[in-house]
Amino acid sequence: MGLPQFARATPLHNVILTREEFKTDKSRKDFVNVSEINETFCRQVLAKPGGERFRACFQCGTCTASCPVRAVEARYNPRVLVKMVELGLRDRVLKSDVLWLCSLCYQCEERCPEDVRFPELMTVLRNMAVDAGYIHPSFAKLAAVVAEQGRIYEVDDFINMRRKQLGLPIVSTDREEWGKISQSLRFGK
Repeated sequence: MGLPQFARATPLHNVILTREEFKTDKSRKDFVNVSEINETFCRQVLAKPGGERFRACFQCGTCTASCPVRAVEARYNPRVLVKMVELGLRDRVLKSDVLWLCSLCYQCEERCPEDVRFPELMTVLRNMAVDAGYIHPSFAKLAAVVAEQGRIYEVDDFINMRRKQLGLPIVSTDREEWGKISQSLRFGK
């Protein structure tokens, strides 16, 4: 008999419900073309440090309800990402710009009744996305700044003067020094 061409993936159940009437409607994002399913993706995530706990998720919605990102961005839904990983939707997950919205505030982890550790899962998925060549443009720009300067923001004389007043060591502003370190680490490659 084989698998249907399209199946509805509901975020509230651990099942795929077939829907004959939607076989040809490829525009619906809540439907999955079976050819999109990567059967090894779930196991790959489980094998990585930080990805071991996501299968404990029973879709209660506590993570989504406690997420400050969700409060300002309706597309962001942690439990849907977990379900997509579970279903093996590798390309949808890794290419999604939603993947980069998590602020890693840990509110979801603190409240999760199953200790899913969603921030660690997001780190795993982001690393997998970068390894696969997908990175959100804002993070690519941030990485380029760090590769060039060695830090996110440039340290100037005012910052070093303030550090000295606080009894902190002066931070080198020598870009050549960082350039040597960056090259030896092959940072940004």
